[in-house]
Amino acid sequence: LWFHEVPYVKSVKLGFFKAPMSMSALQSSSGLMLMERPAPVTALAPIYKFGTQLGGSFLDQRATLYGGWFADGANSEYGDKSQSYSRFIGRATFLPNARKHKDDTILIHLGASASHMFSADTGVRYLTRPESILAPILVDTGDLGGDRAFVYGLEAAWVAGPWSIQVEGL
Repeated sequence: LWFHEVPYVKSVKLGFFKAPMSMSALQSSSGLMLMERPAPVTALAPIYKFGTQLGGSFLDQRATLYGGWFADGANSEYGDKSQSYSRFIGRATFLPNARKHKDDTILIHLGASASHMFSADTGVRYLTRPESILAPILVDTGDLGGDRAFVYGLEAAWVAGPWSIQVEGL
């Protein structure tokens, strides 16, 4: 369920959906710059989760702010292999520059996201492999001690007509 134009919080979203973390994780697979999502993003960014999310766009749709509480849903072969009972995830983006130059639009996108997980186990583990099932596992942290994990990410993109550059770190 997604309720729009909610006073003070802009929107409320409930259900099983993409958690608001990471530019690459939120993009459609048809809009990715490369053939697949980067391995660190696949390992560290929780993609689909059950949750409740608040937020929306403001400053004439030049900024967004989303946050919510999420819980594990379907089990996945990759990503966060920890048994978490809940996590808070938030993301903010800003478009400081959007202007027309001749026939092309020039955009600069900046963003930050964070996830704080409360683990039901005594450890945290992140794992991923490439799209090919025959390929070896690329990222495997093994069991990390602790009952909480904090992951944050920064992202930036520049678009000028047909040219684009994007960078992201988690």
